[in-house]
Amino acid sequence: MVAALIHVQGKLSGVKVIVDKPRLTIGRSTDNDLGVEDELVSKQHAVLEAVSQGHDPGTLEFYIQDLDSTNHTFVNERQVSFQRLAHNDIIRVGRTQFRFVLDAKADHGDTVRMEKTWIPGVYVTKKSTGKKR
Repeated sequence: MVAALIHVQGKLSGVKVIVDKPRLTIGRSTDNDLGVEDELVSKQHAVLEAVSQGHDPGTLEFYIQDLDSTNHTFVNERQVSFQRLAHNDIIRVGRTQFRFVLDAKADHGDTVRMEKTWIPGVYVTKKSTGKKR
């Protein structure tokens, strides 16, 4: 099962970030997997984790945990410290919002991946064809 975060407002609206690892860190620091340029986001704000279910290793549940951020993490406008995510939940860190989607059968042909560059604070987007290399 694949999941994604879709930016839902501003100039990056529609950018999809695939959750392709068991732990995705979110924050303002360039050390994070998902860097968010928002002054209300802490350097290490939250972490999204995929947890395999013991009875079925192919089934994943996704959780978000606030990392004691200054301005908190919200799911569907409710402040959370640890929360299981469901399809179409809205995650807000600072002023930045993402829609969480369980994307198991979606066509990733138009997926855009955000990747860090060697320049601190600078990210590039790369279009993915959805094909394995």
